[in-house]
Amino acid sequence: MRSAQFLSVMEQMIPEGQLRNLCEYFAPRPRTARKLSTEQLVTGLVFHQLQPGGTLADHSGRLHGIRMSDSAYAQRRQHLPVELFEQIMTARLRRWLIRNVSRRVSLKGIVCWAWMARSGV
Repeated sequence: MRSAQFLSVMEQMIPEGQLRNLCEYFAPRPRTARKLSTEQLVTGLVFHQLQPGGTLADHSGRLHGIRMSDSAYAQRRQHLPVELFEQIMTARLRRWLIRNVSRRVSLKGIVCWAWMARSGV
């Protein structure tokens, strides 16, 4: 998938404003100005996971046009809380449920099922 296509799909999955709000709420406060916003870091991580091989720095650099070292990405990634990714998944799942599942299915049940599938229970 090309960079522009990926960003378009990501925007459809989670609107940019919603992703920005989640990142502002959960991301650690920067001590200095950052080259890469938290939203860009998150989209870079997702894009990296979809690639067959290569480094996070290469993939995110190609996606956003901002070059950083692998160690800088590792430090930034290390400080992102798990709750940020849980909320992103919940937001995406909620949008999917609204569009595809009848109102009788509860979000709590689907999230429980997804957790069990992910953890191998």
